[in-house]
Amino acid sequence: MSPVLRRLCPSCKVALIAGRARYCRACQTMYEARRGSRSIDANKRRRVIARDGYLCHLCGLPGADSVDHLIPRSRGGDDTAANLKAAHNACNNRRGAR
Repeated sequence: MSPVLRRLCPSCKVALIAGRARYCRACQTMYEARRGSRSIDANKRRRVIARDGYLCHLCGLPGADSVDHLIPRSRGGDDTAANLKAAHNACNNRRGAR
């Protein structure tokens, strides 16, 4: 019995098998190469939080557990230490890409 066709790859229209990735393998590789790595290295995250003294730069309270981009990636920001500040996860999510 053959797998059930659920959808087509949005880029090249190759048939995808149910429950598999959103893109075909070739398009997924191309897509990942274009957008680059989306996660910040854990060591860099720890260094930035320690550098800022575990204080959230958005609300000023201690206990920062994530990092925030001063210039969001969606607006051309990068992952350099100069563009990262310590923040609470909740404060960072509330701010969004503003």
